[in-house]
Amino acid sequence: MIPIARPVSRRGEGRERVVQAALDLFAVHGISGTSLQMIAESLGVTKASIYFQFRTKEEIVTAVLAPALESLGDLVDRAEGLPGEEARRDAAVTGLVDLVVRHRRLVALLRGDPAIAIMMKAHEDHVGVVDRLGNLLLGTHPTPQTQVTMTMLGGGLMMSGADPELVGLPDDVLRAELLRCARALV
Repeated sequence: MIPIARPVSRRGEGRERVVQAALDLFAVHGISGTSLQMIAESLGVTKASIYFQFRTKEEIVTAVLAPALESLGDLVDRAEGLPGEEARRDAAVTGLVDLVVRHRRLVALLRGDPAIAIMMKAHEDHVGVVDRLGNLLLGTHPTPQTQVTMTMLGGGLMMSGADPELVGLPDDVLRAELLRCARALV
């Protein structure tokens, strides 16, 4: 009788380990500067083990971004369901602040790596959610003032979420201050 090999980890655990290792390496080297070999070495496994979990680096990047993109889609769905443009905009701003606070490491990655923007444009569903968010923030007839305000808001949130000087702030304090500033700007 041939013994049956047992998995060394629970189903899905290997994928999660790859995603966490990739996120750590992306934060240091960027997406373009991180190879599958680097991910494998950081985990102490072979590159073939990485390919067993993910066929391409793009699949890994997509898995790294998935929690934030899912949260973004949920917040857009909720905000779009509210009556009135101001209520929808406030829900979108509050949701963005919550997203930035909850996914600080991803925000740092998104802010600093142009490869992310290129990958995002290749996925129509992601582009659609971002466009819907833009519509919530800008409203039906955006003025130049609204456009500049929302650009500053988005950039400011990204910078604040990724700022190493703010890493020590507890999430509740960062959230309260970001909301205060965002609402003052809007």
